[in-house]
Amino acid sequence: MADAEYGEGYFVGMREEFRRLKVNEFSSIIAEFAPYSLALWCHLDWLDYIDIVRGKVHPKIDSPYAVLFYQIMRGAHEHQIEINRRINLGFQRVDFIFDEQGLAGPKAVQWYAALVDKLPQPYKLMAGATPIFRHDKYLPALQSADMLAWHVHRSLENPDEQRQVFDTITYGLTGQLSISRDTLSEFVELTKRIDVVELEKAR
Repeated sequence: MADAEYGEGYFVGMREEFRRLKVNEFSSIIAEFAPYSLALWCHLDWLDYIDIVRGKVHPKIDSPYAVLFYQIMRGAHEHQIEINRRINLGFQRVDFIFDEQGLAGPKAVQWYAALVDKLPQPYKLMAGATPIFRHDKYLPALQSADMLAWHVHRSLENPDEQRQVFDTITYGLTGQLSISRDTLSEFVELTKRIDVVELEKAR
């Protein structure tokens, strides 16, 4: 999405109006297929993280990515719980594929296997395989997620800016999870349940 905005990468040499047209076409594809699940995103305040989490959890998971990944997974599970309150479809396992984030991503999910067995129901029932990372070049779904993430970041930095694409790919739904200080404190408490031995074994 950044390449499309600034004429870099795959969009080098393409005029701005054509780049915007291409982005609009991509967003219409997402809207056409209308994924059943909610467009979900979350963010946290860096200063809150430093104040509440930094240095108070195991070094293997002392990363904002760990908090953000956990909240995205939790949000997806709670969305499924809400669906089942209205339409009893049964709880399905959810597997997560994240965009590659260098070393930060794999480090942030090293806690996952150790935590799954300690999750309460129905969260444990919905916990799928350990999250994996793939390059968005090869997965259209990740390209869609990248488009959403870019627009969310843009909206946070420029709240007065209006972009039709953002409304198109979120279907008018609000899937924003703003991670509060209380949520960060809950995360710190949750990490105390993780098997330290298992974490130490992780690379």
